[in-house]
Amino acid sequence: MTFCKLSFFILPFFVPPYNYYMHKIKVITGTQGIGKSCYCRRLLDKTQKDGLKAGGFIAPAIYQDGVKTAFYTQSASTPEKRLCGKRVKAGGTIGCWQIDPETIRWGNELLKTACPCDVLFIDELGPLEFDKREGYTQAFDTLKQGDYGIAYVVIRPSCLNQFRLLHPDFDLITLGEENVSLD
Repeated sequence: MTFCKLSFFILPFFVPPYNYYMHKIKVITGTQGIGKSCYCRRLLDKTQKDGLKAGGFIAPAIYQDGVKTAFYTQSASTPEKRLCGKRVKAGGTIGCWQIDPETIRWGNELLKTACPCDVLFIDELGPLEFDKREGYTQAFDTLKQGDYGIAYVVIRPSCLNQFRLLHPDFDLITLGEENVSLD
C-alpha cells in the first residue's frame, strides 16, 4: 500500500525520454515530377539556416531536356552526395532505373547514424522498399526508434497505405495543393 501511494506522488514528476513527446513524422507526397525532392532541399536549407542538426538524406535529380535522367543520394548533414540511380532503356533494378547498390549501402549507413537529430530527411521510400524489401530499408528502423524532433519522409502516393500500416500517425503534405508552406 505504501508503494502505491509513493508511486502516485512520483509518477506525475516522471520526465519521459526526449522522443516520447517530440518526434513527429511529416510525409511529403505528390505526383511524379511535382517537386518533392526540391521541397526537401528547401526544407534542408531552412533547417541549416536555423542552426538545427539534420540527418538522413535528400535525393536531388539530374534533368536533361526536361527529362529526369539520374538522381543522387545527398547527405543531409554534409555536402557529400553519390550517384544513386540512372535511367536505362531496359533491365533496370526497378522499372527504368538502374540503382547503384553501393550508394544504397551508404544511404542506409547515413540513416543508421542520422540520429539523434533535430530534423530527419528520408527522400524517398517507394516500391523498391515496400514491394521488393530492398533499397533504403534502414529507414523503417530509424523512424521507429524516434530519436529525432521531426522527420520529413517522401512517400510515393501508391505506397501511402503501406506506410500508414507502419506509422499510422503522421501529417500529410501533398505537393500540388495550394498553400503548401515550409513549416
